[in-house]
Amino acid sequence: MKRRSRDIEFRHLRCFIRAVEQGSFRKASITMGVRQSSISRCIRDLEDRLGTSLFHRHRNVATLGSGPIDLVGRS
Repeated sequence: MKRRSRDIEFRHLRCFIRAVEQGSFRKASITMGVRQSSISRCIRDLEDRLGTSLFHRHRNVATLGSGPIDLVGRS
């Protein structure tokens, strides 16, 4: 079985930044030219790698959670 890297990749940061800018995964996916499920998967993967939730997910909105602030405090 292939061991999964815990390293953050550039694609994770691109998805995260675009989702924050747009305020939703759907809008981020449109601006990036990919499916919404790809953005969701990328963000979930990033959250798994960081060990924290980054967004509060609502029906059509994704707002920044306290996870990113907690990460800055840990560094």
